[in-house]
Amino acid sequence: MKNSEELYDLSPEQLEIANEGKYLPGNYKREANAFLRTCMGAQMYEKVMSADVGRRHPYVAARLFLSEDDWRKYVWIEQYGSLDGYPL
Repeated sequence: MKNSEELYDLSPEQLEIANEGKYLPGNYKREANAFLRTCMGAQMYEKVMSADVGRRHPYVAARLFLSEDDWRKYVWIEQYGSLDGYPL
């Protein structure tokens, strides 16, 4: 796990996975962050999101804390609003 100062050093290009290796934010941020909260646990989520970088760039926290499979699900939810239709 990285500390909050290290979060600033990551760029979307370093976060990979989504569309041809690029992170493409979607319209369903609230739904994606609800998934992130479930995966991280409420206490950790609140701690991370209370930091300035967490509030401004929740995808950075998602990439750091989620497994590869859950990261893909996070990106899917951000694009489509739920895991409906998620490829198995």
